[in-house]
Amino acid sequence: SREMLLCAWFQPPVSDVLAEQCVAGRVLPHDLDYMGHMNNARYLRECDFARLDEHTHIGLPPWWWGPSTIRYRRSLAFGEAFDLRTSHRGMGRQSFFVEQRFVSQGDGFISAVMLCRQNVLRSNPESILQAALQEKGGSVPDYPEDLQHWISFISASSLRP
Repeated sequence: SREMLLCAWFQPPVSDVLAEQCVAGRVLPHDLDYMGHMNNARYLRECDFARLDEHTHIGLPPWWWGPSTIRYRRSLAFGEAFDLRTSHRGMGRQSFFVEQRFVSQGDGFISAVMLCRQNVLRSNPESILQAALQEKGGSVPDYPEDLQHWISFISASSLRP
């Protein structure tokens, strides 16, 4: 949302590329569907803005969105405050795999989980992370089992005519 981007503009740059990023939000009247909960399309929109915020503060090169899947667990209601937590779950030759979770600030319940592949342009994830990982002495996390299944799913569906 505009509020998220405005707040993001004044935040300091992110130094740890692999650290979870968190953006706070609240369900506003224009986010509601006719049933009174946050519209499904708004979840995706909030995810887009949070990834844009993250890329701006990390200083990543241009990218484009790949496939994404979202699982809704419990709806967010009008006025409900939430944290949108973005974390890198792994990387491929030309892409990052990102998970975003909508966590209710009231009870900590994860209301929705989104997985996305972000394809990198004019670079590769390894060179982007190399400096950050050398500073931390860390390594890129291995693919968790659920991410491996998701990658297999999107690969198989891409082969269909």
